[in-house]
Amino acid sequence: MVGGLRIFGKAHILKICVVTSSFPINSQVSENAGGFVYDFTKLLLELGHDVTVVTPQNSEIQDIEILSFANFANVTSLAHLSTKVFFDVLRLSSVVISGSIKLLKIQKKEKFDRILCFWALPSGLINLPARYFFKTPMDTWLLGSDVWAARSYPFGIRILRIISKYSEFLFADGIGLAAENFKLTNVQPRFLASGRKTIEFEDSKQAPVSPYIVFVGRLHANKGIDLLVKAYFELLSNNPNLPNLHIYGEGPLKIDLQKLVLNSGNQTKVQFLGILTNKELPRVASQSSGFIIPSRIESIPLILGQASRYAPKILVTDVGDMGDLVKAHKAGIVCEPNVASLAICIQDLLDSDSEMYEAGRREVSETLSLEHSVRHYLDLVSTRSE
Repeated sequence: MVGGLRIFGKAHILKICVVTSSFPINSQVSENAGGFVYDFTKLLLELGHDVTVVTPQNSEIQDIEILSFANFANVTSLAHLSTKVFFDVLRLSSVVISGSIKLLKIQKKEKFDRILCFWALPSGLINLPARYFFKTPMDTWLLGSDVWAARSYPFGIRILRIISKYSEFLFADGIGLAAENFKLTNVQPRFLASGRKTIEFEDSKQAPVSPYIVFVGRLHANKGIDLLVKAYFELLSNNPNLPNLHIYGEGPLKIDLQKLVLNSGNQTKVQFLGILTNKELPRVASQSSGFIIPSRIESIPLILGQASRYAPKILVTDVGDMGDLVKAHKAGIVCEPNVASLAICIQDLLDSDSEMYEAGRREVSETLSLEHSVRHYLDLVSTRSE
């Protein structure tokens, strides 16, 4: 063993424990961060590495070694939990305690080369006891909510500082996010984009029966889906022939949005189509009249890399690194995160020529590709063997 890597000939084979609070129940789910962790894990396996996933999720995926752990009330998602709600605090505490015990047992038995934590809170926190006892190198991938929500957690910033300090490699999936973590912890993460596996598909170029613009994501205020619906209605009042709005995803705003659409009488123009599988996303994006990411708050969303690769045109709000990235590469249209700006830019999107932004979209999709991130991660890790 050299520098945490077991070397067979010229190949550096890693035995990695992936710790994640988010992981798909099955391989078809595409809309949340768990899909990224799944794709990252699969690619590591395809490259010959030995990977075990530890998660509170009860996943049905058969081709990955997944070790789940029990927790209070069988929590299946942490995204909706709030530290301001007593029972949510109990649930979060249960995940941390149960996960820490599980990792102590696993690492005592298994001799992992590295522990890769998605994300700092709670996965990095879950691994801290085992990190203390077994000294196995820990790598942590920061998500936006890790940094933005740190102040809302009890001792959140202190915990973030400890995790940042004891991570051999610390990553952030946004440049601004990395800078914000440095302000809070005095530790500078490396920017490494989260992305999804590239799906090769045959684009028939066949136009859909009814033209549509598309949103794919969580139906949450942070994602700005309510802004998009209101902006769409504003345009629709002057242009009844506007392409339909197809909304893919689930989340806490769904019922309110459905009521808004029902009260407007535009049920035939705005369609809620549920979860979009990763397999179907390329077709849906490529056949759309435009792909819209209307976030209020964002770092670099997973969906940006996919939209840039598959959609003919994209519109994003100027938040986090997303707007800067799209503007820098001239990859699409950028607007402010409000109804008036969105309404103007949706029309600009529909009137624009897709070829104008084609080269920029290609550059963005390559920058945010999963394959690039996995390759860069393994290159960094290999330096520890020299």
